[in-house]
Amino acid sequence: MKKTILLSGLVFLLTISPGGSMDGMAKQKEAADKAGAFDPTIFNISNATELPAYMSAYSDSIMGGNSRINAQVEKDASGANYIHISGKIVKKANLAFASMGISLSKEQRAPATDISDYSAIEFDARGNGEEYNLLYISDLVKDYNFHAAQFRPAKDWQTIRIPVSDIKQSTKFGKQIPLDLKTIRVISFCAAGKDYPIDLDLKNIHLVK
Repeated sequence: MKKTILLSGLVFLLTISPGGSMDGMAKQKEAADKAGAFDPTIFNISNATELPAYMSAYSDSIMGGNSRINAQVEKDASGANYIHISGKIVKKANLAFASMGISLSKEQRAPATDISDYSAIEFDARGNGEEYNLLYISDLVKDYNFHAAQFRPAKDWQTIRIPVSDIKQSTKFGKQIPLDLKTIRVISFCAAGKDYPIDLDLKNIHLVK
């Protein structure tokens, strides 16, 4: 995985990061241990008319890049809601990313949430066949080498299941640390790394025990 892909976490940290960072991993671990239990209803958009405030679309434009992204709630043929993500990745120097992040606490400042009871994430997806990335974002990662997995959606709806064991850091840069599921703030769907159009639909997102 290229470093530009993982820089998407930086943008989300800038936009909904907790006010003031605590020094030292021990303090962060202590805060994470006090995190509330995960509320699985956060992924439910069945009655939504627009994207909830704790779901945010963002791109490298905040850092001077030219990529763009839009995320909105639409309805499929059956009348069920889904998230339509569109836009374009435009590579400019080392910038080439756009993401939609979900704050697991339902708070825009996204404190850590304990999802250690869940062994996988599952969602329905369709898209343009390009490679996208799923990131688990934790404050324990200091160098933006967040744990991630790749998926490639087909043009028709398909159910994608990603076990936690497949969500890994890049071995090409950064410090290797274990994935601590008690410290996850954000789950992010990311497009990155090269010039291409974004066309990704998501629904039925949920964590699996």
